[in-house]
Amino acid sequence: MGSLRIRNSTINLLSGIGSQVLVQILAFICRTYFIRFLGTSYLGVNGLFGNILGFLNMADLGLGTAITFSLYKALADKDQVKIQALVKFYLTVYRIVAATVLLIGLSLIPFMNLIIKDMPDIPNLMWIYTLMVVSKSLGYLFLYKKTVLSANQQRYILNIYGAIFSILQNILQIVILFVSANFILYLLTQMLCDLAQNFLLVHKSNKQFPFLKGRIVQQLSKPEKLKIWKNSYVLLQHQIGGFILNSTDNLVIASVVSNGISRIGIYSNYVMILNMIQMFTNQVFAAIGASVGNLASLESNERSYEVFKMILFASTWIFGFCAVCLWILYNPFITAWIGHDFTLSPLIVSVIVLNFYLVGVRNPVLSFTNAYGIYWYTRWKPLLECSINLGLSIFMAKRFGMIGVFLGTTISMLASSIWMEPWALFKHSFRLSVYRYFEQLGLYSIAIGIIGCFLSWICKHIPTGTIGWVIVQAILCGVIFNISFVILFHRSNEFKELVKIGKLLVRPVFLRIRAGMLHTNM
Repeated sequence: MGSLRIRNSTINLLSGIGSQVLVQILAFICRTYFIRFLGTSYLGVNGLFGNILGFLNMADLGLGTAITFSLYKALADKDQVKIQALVKFYLTVYRIVAATVLLIGLSLIPFMNLIIKDMPDIPNLMWIYTLMVVSKSLGYLFLYKKTVLSANQQRYILNIYGAIFSILQNILQIVILFVSANFILYLLTQMLCDLAQNFLLVHKSNKQFPFLKGRIVQQLSKPEKLKIWKNSYVLLQHQIGGFILNSTDNLVIASVVSNGISRIGIYSNYVMILNMIQMFTNQVFAAIGASVGNLASLESNERSYEVFKMILFASTWIFGFCAVCLWILYNPFITAWIGHDFTLSPLIVSVIVLNFYLVGVRNPVLSFTNAYGIYWYTRWKPLLECSINLGLSIFMAKRFGMIGVFLGTTISMLASSIWMEPWALFKHSFRLSVYRYFEQLGLYSIAIGIIGCFLSWICKHIPTGTIGWVIVQAILCGVIFNISFVILFHRSNEFKELVKIGKLLVRPVFLRIRAGMLHTNM
C-alpha cells in the first residue's frame, strides 16, 4: 500500500510539474505583452478584482474541503454508495454556492468607489468586473466531479487537462493583445477556455466513475451531514483567515495607499512570479494530499509521524531554496525584464519573501490536518489571525505605506497560525509534544538563513542588469544552496528516507533503460 501511495503521488507530481513548464513560459510571455499593451492600471484592476473574487470563495462555507476529507475514507473502502451520496450532496450545495457568489458579487458594484481610493480611468470597468464574477460562479457548477478525481489520487488527470487549456488560453490571449489589446476579449478567452476544460473533465469523471450517474440509492444520514457541517463551520473560519492573510493586501493598498492601483500593478509582477513558483510547489502538496489522506485512514499515528517528518524536511528545503533565490534575484530579474521603474524597495521585497516562506512551511501541517480532519481544534485561530492582520495592515499602511501592509501579514502569522496549527496536529493526531516540530523547523530555518546570507554576499560581487547575469546568479544559488543543504543534513533520517524513496522511484526507470539496451544489442 505504501509503494502504491508513493507511485500515485509521484505520477501526480511529475504530471503537475511537467504540465506547468510550458504553461508558465507562455504565461510569462503573455504577462510581458499585457504590460506592454495595457499597462499597470489594468494589472492593478486585474489583481484587485481577483482579490474580491477570492473573498467570494468563502461562499462555499468550507464544504469543499470537508467533503473531500469524507471522500478519502469512502474511496479507500471502495464504498460506491457512500461516494454517490457525498457527491450528490456536494452538487446540491454547490449549485446554491454558485448562485450566492453571483448575487453577492454583483451586489458589490455600487460600492466600488468606496473600495478603490483612486478610481482608474478604464472604460467599461464594471462590465469587466461583472464578467469576472460570472466566470467565477460558473466554475462552482463543475467542482463536484473534479473533486472525486483529486481525492482518488488521480490529480494528474486534472493537471493534464489544465495544462492543455492553459496553453491554449495563453496563446489566444497573446494574439488578442497583439491584434486589439482589448481587455474584455482577453477575459472572455479565459472564461471560454475554463468552461471547455470543465465540460471535458466532467465527461472524464463520468467515464471513470459511471456509478455516479446512476440513481441515488442512499442519502447521507443526519449524523454524517452534521459532521460535514461541523467541519465546514470551522473550515469557513479558516477560509476567512486565509483570505484576510493572503488576499486583502491589494484591497488595503487600493483603499489606503496613495496611487494604490498603480502600486498594485507593480506589486502584481512580483505576485505573478510568486504564483509561478507556488504553481510548482503546490503540485507537490496537491500530489501527496490524497495519499496523505489514505495514509491517515489506514496507517498508525507513529507511521504517519515518520512520513510527516520527511515531508517537513522536503518542504523546508524546497521553500527555503525558493525564498533565498527570490530574495537575491527578485529585483535584478524585474530590472532586466521590464526595467527598474517596476521594482519595489529591497526591504519590501524581504518582507514579501519572508511571508512566502512562512506560508510555504505550513504546507505539511495543513496536509496532515486535512487528512485527519482536525479542523475543530483550531477554530479560534482564524479569528485571531483576522483581527491581527487586518487591523495591523490598515494601521501600519497609514503610517509606513506599502511595507506596513506586508508587515501586518508577517506579524499575524507569527502570532497565530505558525504555532496553533502544529499544536493541534501534534496534540490531537500524533499525540506528541509540538516542541519536536519547532526544533526541527527552527534548525532548518537557521541553516537556510545562514546559507542565504552567504549567497547574498557572493552575488553582490556579480554584475546585474541583464538576463544573462541573472541566470549566472541563479545557477550559483542553485548549486551552492543545495550542496550546502545536503552537506548539513545528509546524515539525518529524513534525508535518508528521501533518498530511499528516490531510489525506489528511479530504479524501475534504469531497469527499463537497461532492458532496452540489452534488447537492442541482441
